[in-house]
Amino acid sequence: MSGLYTSLTMAARALSAQQLGLEVTGNNIANVNTAGYARRTIDFAAVKPESALSAGNGVEVVGIRSIRDRLLERRVREEVPGEGRAQELTEILQVVEAGIGSTGSSLDGRLTEMFGSFGRLADAPTSAVARADVLNTAHELTQSFHEIAGRMSDAQRQADARVRGTVEEINALAEQISALNHSMGASGPEARLPLQDQMSTLLRKLNTLANVDVVERDGG
Repeated sequence: MSGLYTSLTMAARALSAQQLGLEVTGNNIANVNTAGYARRTIDFAAVKPESALSAGNGVEVVGIRSIRDRLLERRVREEVPGEGRAQELTEILQVVEAGIGSTGSSLDGRLTEMFGSFGRLADAPTSAVARADVLNTAHELTQSFHEIAGRMSDAQRQADARVRGTVEEINALAEQISALNHSMGASGPEARLPLQDQMSTLLRKLNTLANVDVVERDGG
């Protein structure tokens, strides 16, 4: 009777372990497009036999863990700041380019017109029309300088506002990371897995704004 009971217990334990394995697999499939999610795997271990004459007591679940490549994640974190800087620089330069204007219709065009008026004045130095043309093109060139200076001032104010907004975003992310850090330190290994996913997402967001380094300790 005890042999039958032991066999049934072993079978029930094995079914429960394999059912949990299927649940982990289903969870991995369900979160394939979830940002920051790391694939889970389940660790099985053989249950020790009760005696030397026993074949064993089946299988049990030791734990669930995330499959993370620490080296790869660190390399990604190192490259993300460069991408963020390039994107910010591109957006700022686009504003500057729009302020300067397109080729032929900005300062270069005004300068060409002014040099042309000076050339016409050199050909006819006594011409009142040529003199008026020089004054007119000089006035238009001056106006162009003032307009571009105003646009550059606007671009500078926009850049300063972006910097202030970025600082506020960095502070907000740092507070979230700090709170998550405390939660991870007070959680068990399995409960820490979704927190690690959230931490990975927050660190990547922070790395797009500032170059940070991460040191993971035993407590998570």
